[in-house]
Amino acid sequence: MVVKKSDINSISVVTCSMNREQHLIENIKYIKKLSNVAEHIIIDYSSLQKVSKKIKDTKIKIFRIDNEIIWWHNRAYNSAFHLANSKYILKIDADVLIDFKKFNKIEYWKYDLIIFYNNENDPGNFLITKDLLSSINGFNEYMWQWGWQDHDIISRAIKSSKNIKFLKVYNAISKIDHDNAERNKIIVNKIYK
Repeated sequence: MVVKKSDINSISVVTCSMNREQHLIENIKYIKKLSNVAEHIIIDYSSLQKVSKKIKDTKIKIFRIDNEIIWWHNRAYNSAFHLANSKYILKIDADVLIDFKKFNKIEYWKYDLIIFYNNENDPGNFLITKDLLSSINGFNEYMWQWGWQDHDIISRAIKSSKNIKFLKVYNAISKIDHDNAERNKIIVNKIYK
């Protein structure tokens, strides 16, 4: 059997979402235009309404996690990483649009890690080899809520070996403007106490 270069360098896109269906629909339009995407794994993390049946594509695999009342970024994405089947994993948030023209010009197979920035404080969208991601055990689920977990996983990936080849890419992603009111609600529970 002859293995095509595109199969060797296939990408699993992972996106997790809680109550961001409209953003997800926009996100998917851009993901569909990326080269070498074998699958797009979407974790519907206990959204109030299940992710729409309007999302139709043979590459899209939607998994639902029920009974979670608080968005737990690290747990949601680790679940998605576990389901990914490709050599490369592109972690992209539901409220992010990727510039497919710029992405398709990147020779990503030359790198272990590519970080897509729209600003230095947000390294949360990246492409990583599945082997590297496994070696650092994905996101640290002891870190709660959002913000520093992205910095942590990138730092651990870069420091995991002297031979890590990584690239920083600027102006290849944009965020969909939205209100964070729902996201910023803190439900007092045993974990916070």
